[in-house]
Amino acid sequence: MQAVDIEGARRDLAHWSQPVIADVISESYVAIMGPDHFSLRVLISMHARLWRLMLLDEREKLGGARKELTDLARLAGLARPVLDQIDQAVLEELLDVVTARFSRSADLVRGYSRLLLRASAVLAEMRFVTA
Repeated sequence: MQAVDIEGARRDLAHWSQPVIADVISESYVAIMGPDHFSLRVLISMHARLWRLMLLDEREKLGGARKELTDLARLAGLARPVLDQIDQAVLEELLDVVTARFSRSADLVRGYSRLLLRASAVLAEMRFVTA
């Protein structure tokens, strides 16, 4: 993909994946914390925002967003591996959706998969930075 194509694909992926990401994150936090936890909505919102920043490659905002999420999760009684588990669930769901939804276009599957691979690398990098 050319640079222009990458930016367009990045925006498209960030746009259509928002509901998928929100659903996975929401379901994960509810399963872990229960539906009535006082921090639930804020955690879901912050975590979804983190994914949007990551998919749009807004690295200057990403570090601060991850630190805020990690700090809030800690205050809510969640360990960092829980965040990693949720991120893994989001990544797997997005890969499944890309494969199923765009199966007739190898170029789109390849492009979106590359962007998700980059997101995976950023997640790994953030694990070391916020350790």
